[in-house]
Amino acid sequence: MFNLCIILIILFFSITQIYLSQTETYQFIHLSFEEGLSQSSALAIEQDNLGQVWIGTRNGLNKFDGNKITIYKNEADNEESLSRNHILSIKQDRDGFIWKGTTDGINRFDPKTKVFKRYYHGGDKVLLNNNIWEIKEISNGEIWIATSHGLFVHNNEADSFQGFRVSSDLNSALY
Repeated sequence: MFNLCIILIILFFSITQIYLSQTETYQFIHLSFEEGLSQSSALAIEQDNLGQVWIGTRNGLNKFDGNKITIYKNEADNEESLSRNHILSIKQDRDGFIWKGTTDGINRFDPKTKVFKRYYHGGDKVLLNNNIWEIKEISNGEIWIATSHGLFVHNNEADSFQGFRVSSDLNSALY
């Protein structure tokens, strides 16, 4: 009986220690148009390696650093701005670049230079399809994007995208 009491006491203190050591407090901040977002509906969200939160809306890209919101938007005469304000997807890659999928192509933001790069398909200035629904980085560092017109993979050496499209006979075709 004495051994059972000792086991129960040890078990009680072990469970109490586990419970107490796992209690963390979280602080939630409500961000909306009133707090400075460019639009109150978030369509995509990503936290970068510096802890900043990137929020994609229908009216621009918002960066929240914990204190203030910085808004990035398309500037008609600036090729180094977003290609479109309607952001559908966001992903940071291992090099620290922030990729944004819009309703009018994909853009890469360099946080060091604060410059956006727009990606085009082929030699002409046609943006890389539209509706960039998903951006993924795979283990070898390649960036893959899913669009409403097919799948694309980023060639790091050429800094361009190669596309794959499903043809009418359901075979994948390179383009």
